[in-house]
Amino acid sequence: MTAWAAPQAPAGPDLPDRLDSGRIAALFEDQTVAELELTGDMLAAQRAKGVSLTSARLIDVDLSESRVERLDLIDVVLRGCNFANVRAPRVSAARVLIDRSRLTGVQLTKGLLRDVAQRPQRTAARPGMRAGTGREACVTKSGCAMFR
Repeated sequence: MTAWAAPQAPAGPDLPDRLDSGRIAALFEDQTVAELELTGDMLAAQRAKGVSLTSARLIDVDLSESRVERLDLIDVVLRGCNFANVRAPRVSAARVLIDRSRLTGVQLTKGLLRDVAQRPQRTAARPGMRAGTGREACVTKSGCAMFR
């Protein structure tokens, strides 16, 4: 019998101490964003064949309803972002932290997720809704787990 190793916390994004601030007005074909911090960009309902984010921090960025054929996320922090109903059929993500970001209806149908952690979106309890669990979900090389 093979012994299963307990899941370990994912490796966090490897980001420089300081990132330059930047702005993106629209997504375009084969776009690469590297070593930037984007804050408050409104990119809802965009279309692109390929987007690559490397060593980047996105804060309060709205990508809802966007369609990206190929999405690469390497060493990325997504904080307070809106990814509701994003479709990215081919995704590759490594060392990504998703912190208090909306992922309702996100479709990542093919791809590889490695060392990805999500901190819960906290919402006020309303009829028909549950408040966040306060637990963190992760995907690592050794499996998927929930932990505090």
